[in-house]
Amino acid sequence: MRMSNKELGLAFFEASPKKETENHRKCIEHFSKGTNTCNCCGEDQMGFLTLSHVNHDGWIHKRMLGGDHIIPRLVKDNFKTEYEIIVECYNCNLSRRYNGGKCPHEETSHGT
Repeated sequence: MRMSNKELGLAFFEASPKKETENHRKCIEHFSKGTNTCNCCGEDQMGFLTLSHVNHDGWIHKRMLGGDHIIPRLVKDNFKTEYEIIVECYNCNLSRRYNGGKCPHEETSHGT
């Protein structure tokens, strides 16, 4: 029996978060070289981890993809990219963004 458009739509929205989570996990595993931890502080809760463009050029990366989301594209392209990407937790990622490229963890670990 064929699914109605409404059923197809519901199936799509139910599947999307699962696929998105799976793609996120694949990217974290790849770009953390299997450690699944923040490159700065060592956070290991998957829900707190994100991809970070080392040279702060994520906006260029996204624009080059025509506005597409980066994670599904990285998975589709088998993680091939010309951008330097690392894994960070959201705290370290935003701290670097708003603290001149340095996370407070770096300042603490270097004794400054």
